[in-house]
Amino acid sequence: MSLRVYTGEFLVSPVPLHLDLNRCSHGCFYCFATLNNPNRRFDGSFLRQLVRSLTERDFDDQDPCRWLAVRGYPALASNTVDPFAKSNAETFVNLYETLTPLGFQWSYQTRGGERAAIELALSGKPTMWYVSLTSDNEAFLREAEPAAPTHRQRLELIAEIKRHGHHLVVGINPFVPEWWLDTDRLLYDLLDVDVTHVWVQPLHLSRFQVAAMTPHTRQRFGEWVQYGLKKLPPDAGVIAAWCDDARAAGIRVFGDADSPFDFWDAYFELGYPFWPTLTGWLKHLTELGGGKPVMFGVENFAAWCDVGLPKDKGWYKEFVQPFGRSIRNLITAGETWRKAHECPRDLLGVLRAHWQIFDYQTRLVSPYIAVAGEHTPNGLVLYEDELGELVYVFVPGGWEPEVFDVVENETLTYCDLIGR
Repeated sequence: MSLRVYTGEFLVSPVPLHLDLNRCSHGCFYCFATLNNPNRRFDGSFLRQLVRSLTERDFDDQDPCRWLAVRGYPALASNTVDPFAKSNAETFVNLYETLTPLGFQWSYQTRGGERAAIELALSGKPTMWYVSLTSDNEAFLREAEPAAPTHRQRLELIAEIKRHGHHLVVGINPFVPEWWLDTDRLLYDLLDVDVTHVWVQPLHLSRFQVAAMTPHTRQRFGEWVQYGLKKLPPDAGVIAAWCDDARAAGIRVFGDADSPFDFWDAYFELGYPFWPTLTGWLKHLTELGGGKPVMFGVENFAAWCDVGLPKDKGWYKEFVQPFGRSIRNLITAGETWRKAHECPRDLLGVLRAHWQIFDYQTRLVSPYIAVAGEHTPNGLVLYEDELGELVYVFVPGGWEPEVFDVVENETLTYCDLIGR
């Protein structure tokens, strides 16, 4: 199905829907989507029912995609392919012209591409665009991203997006410092066109993605294949220093431990409905607690995240797929109680799985979140709630130890702050 809930970026991106299309023709050698699914094809089977729901304003529709679309939530086109690539532009135009008059909302992630499709999207109501910059070395780009627009063309697109009044996030993704001839110039170029939001991510490749590469690709880009396999980029310090410079210049940088809690405010100012993100939750706790530590439980977080999606549905399991392999491995090892994590049926069940930050690589792993506890004469005691889950503490400024002593440190309680 080409339209789906954007569960892979749950608690990261404020855009809750995702549109997949055909395999992207830009040809980037490291493209995770192509390596994961080299035969990617657009499936329009969702379209007829979506048109019906949008036309009839069917708010009782239990399908999560249609439920969200009817309520004005946008779809991202796309984190897997470029909607403006030659392989997708015609399909995108047809979808846009069919769905937009019915109130369907869009957000875009692109390197640029076919002009007619871009101009159509630019002419629409203001929305969020994400444009990827990966190198200012045009010779390298011709090898690494052979059919993608040049660096100069992407900068021109960025300026055009700004002129049309859209909200822009520039993605330096992947950010490999050696791919750049002049990273200082990159910063100046962004400031020249008044870029205020940047999302930085290093190059990541899994062993499964590398195995899906052709032998020729693995050999030709061998240095960068090995680079992408590392859990921490060897030049992480260089990336961090550039991010510091960008922040000092007034750019809001997302993607590391210093991501600003209000990064997505400009997106919501476009009028889109609330969708939960971890940074949004941390911003909420900052405002609620006045800068003091705040203790909270999974039910508190679930109540804040809840937008009213239908409950008791099998599709909730998609929200835990990013760490589903870890869950299944532990179940296989005999921890069958984790089956509830593998197949949650509602949002609370999803978040109880995300709560297991010491077992799974969930979105709640954050330097600002620690386990609530206290030191007693009998040793360290960890706090648990009525569901048997750990209680966490939001610690402004961050906290390195896993446990935060809520007695030694003045700590507020979420329920007390909201009057429950």
